Amino acid sequence: MKNQELLSGNGNTSRLSKKLLTEIKSTLGKSNLDILIETLESTIDPDPFELYLLESLYQLKEKIVLAESRINNYLIKSKNKLPENKLDDLYGNSHGIGTSKLFE
Repeated sequence: MKNQELLSGNGNTSRLSKKLLTEIKSTLGKSNLDILIETLESTIDPDPFELYLLESLYQLKEKIVLAESRINNYLIKSKNKLPENKLDDLYGNSHGIGTSKLFE
């Protein structure tokens, strides 16, 4: 029952998105990821596996930043898609009366 509640509704998705965004932002300082990247960057004559690891960490960091941006966009758009806003969008800029807008 609880899983069904988590899967249903946009409100839960928004709440979980906000929580995740808060977690991402709270670790934006000097995270272990940044320290590991700096350590690998400063390695003199790195082994190939260290270079592969460094490349993967760069990609991970990029994906985290991209995910943060997309979560922000989702939260902004989900605020704009509240039920009252959907009705405003439906009837906005219409000169018709009642349901005539639906049948244009």
